[in-house]
Amino acid sequence: MKPFSLLIVDDHAWQLEYLSRLFQRGGEFRVETASRGEDALELMKSVKFDLILLDLMMPEFDGIQFIRQLAQQPVKPGLAIMSASSSRLLNSASRMAELLGIRVVGHLEKPVRLADVKSLASEIEVAWRSKYHHRDFPLALERDTLQAALEGGKVQTWFQPKVSLGSGAVVGAEALARWITDDGLILLPNQFLPALSLFQLDETLLQCVIKQTITAQRKWDERGVPVPVSINLPPHLFDDESLPDKILNWTLAEGGQPATISFELTEESTARSQSNFFAGACRLRMMGFGLAQDDFSQGYSSLYNLISAPFSELKIDRALVVGCLDDDGAQAAVESAVALGQRLGIMVVAEGVQQREQVEYLRSIGCDAAQGFYFSGALSADLFAGYSSR
Repeated sequence: MKPFSLLIVDDHAWQLEYLSRLFQRGGEFRVETASRGEDALELMKSVKFDLILLDLMMPEFDGIQFIRQLAQQPVKPGLAIMSASSSRLLNSASRMAELLGIRVVGHLEKPVRLADVKSLASEIEVAWRSKYHHRDFPLALERDTLQAALEGGKVQTWFQPKVSLGSGAVVGAEALARWITDDGLILLPNQFLPALSLFQLDETLLQCVIKQTITAQRKWDERGVPVPVSINLPPHLFDDESLPDKILNWTLAEGGQPATISFELTEESTARSQSNFFAGACRLRMMGFGLAQDDFSQGYSSLYNLISAPFSELKIDRALVVGCLDDDGAQAAVESAVALGQRLGIMVVAEGVQQREQVEYLRSIGCDAAQGFYFSGALSADLFAGYSSR
């Protein structure tokens, strides 16, 4: 594998030299440096970089300003952020970059050590593999193309395991859509779901995922590994009052059981009125389906809906989980979410777990289950059967 192409942006010359040597010792990196954000942007016009390591605290043109300019580039490298400031500042800057469409692969607190570089190198390797197995750029999609992909089985349902933090057993899975192109590349949801929603094909996708989920559950049952599955459901679909009836009919027509299927209500959309949201949520629960509050912590509505709607599961947003070890604010929020879930008597699942230390911490505070790359990414139905029966 060829070396990663790395651009280090820091206003201290000695720091640039020190970091260059660290990265050359800690992994296979081809390193270039820039002492000003403006110089880095100019260098990017002639050199293609896989990753930028950015110091936030720079004079005149600081790291936040640089990130905003980076977001306007036609091709965006991955980003790692470093600073001697608090971890909360690093997490906030990372969140801003992600909201601007930049992939953040990690962050470093100064003074940077060789062990930190090696850890970041591992995260970069994961991102590198993903880069060549998935397309990173938005596609110009037409409705007919999307419709054909849905009807032709090109959009497949994969499953990410949910693992009990008590027993280590697989206790569920989240259904995630993947588009397998004719040339064998895999498109992730953020690359086609916005267009799919624009063309009002959300319900068609939901029906496809339900059907494929039940087919997978039937195969798992035959192998003696029954697994409940949660499926993402955009709340704006509740504006169709008949949606719960459609979901129940689709499920029963495929031979599925409502008790083995949950729906994760995402934060990406809202119903036109709160009454539509609560009516749809209540009816699904009355029909026997589970209901999860997804991305908990994303806004006021998460807390209000959690205590008002009949949820059976709470999912702690990955942004909190990532910072739960070194960010006092994130840690307090995670512990509060777990305590709230326990008080409400619902299952609590942490998303985005990547480290053993995160697993140990979440277990220590009584979190029920977790999912993330520490355990496994999303798997095809057949691969998931093998994983869950280990």
